[in-house]
Amino acid sequence: MIVSDAKEINPDNIEHILKRIVDEVGAYIYIKNAQGEYIYANNLTCELFNCTPTEIQGADDSHFFSPPLLGDIKANDKLVLQSKQRIEFIEENLLIHSGEALIYKSVKLPIINDNNEVIGLCGVSTDITKLYNLQKHLQAQANTDYLTHLANRRYFMKEAEKEISRAKRHQLPLALIIADIDHFKAINDNFGHDIGDELLVAISDNFVKEVRKEDIVGRIGGEEFALLLPNTNMTSALSLAERIRKSIAGSFVKSHSNEKITVTISLGIAELSAHDTNYQSLYRNADEALYLAKETGRNKVACYTSNTIQTT
Repeated sequence: MIVSDAKEINPDNIEHILKRIVDEVGAYIYIKNAQGEYIYANNLTCELFNCTPTEIQGADDSHFFSPPLLGDIKANDKLVLQSKQRIEFIEENLLIHSGEALIYKSVKLPIINDNNEVIGLCGVSTDITKLYNLQKHLQAQANTDYLTHLANRRYFMKEAEKEISRAKRHQLPLALIIADIDHFKAINDNFGHDIGDELLVAISDNFVKEVRKEDIVGRIGGEEFALLLPNTNMTSALSLAERIRKSIAGSFVKSHSNEKITVTISLGIAELSAHDTNYQSLYRNADEALYLAKETGRNKVACYTSNTIQTT
């Protein structure tokens, strides 16, 4: 509700009423000159910056925001001034006085004089921090396996298609490892599903510890995992797979009766070839190698190379 002491609205008091509206509309509204200095800010903006309307005049964003996010705000302002266009941004701000990180949807438009010169900009920013964080949380839930917090099958396949397309476009190597826990059903049957879940989490943590930041690790089945390795050839993928196999073979979890439960995994590797057109093609090759690793004794790594499969 906008409260005014005016008896009626007329041209003489409209400026006063507009100022009240700007202060109470619930958005951060401000004007900067071409040098990035604040000329005006409504009450909400001053409250955010912990300053008075007088103190904000002549100050720039370095008085209120911390780097490196400060650089993004200045870059956005520069784009508006140079393009002479109204532009919308999602801006993340880190306040100096409180250390609080906030997300805003900002609309910025240039202020242009009669000579077509840009003399400043006007900004209207709305706090969307809660909504933004909720969206990120929901997106993470949609893309993540609930137990292991690895990529789920759907998200893994989606990202794999992107990486395969990029690798083929730039003629870069790429490898896929498919891993399956040996005799996992027996562990579940003998020790309980909660112990089985604990084992899945432990093995997932092992994968994450061994891979690089750019690698993608997913749980694509009950006890089946996939590791996509961009810019990686067969030799490097084999080295990683052997390291993982040995690490898991040397680990254990404890049963409810404090019994040590050891476990092994089998792994199949395929390197992207000119004949592989998509993820499914690459997966089939790695899965064939995995099948051989399990059929020839488990706790092994097998490689699919030029239509042949070799175990190590």
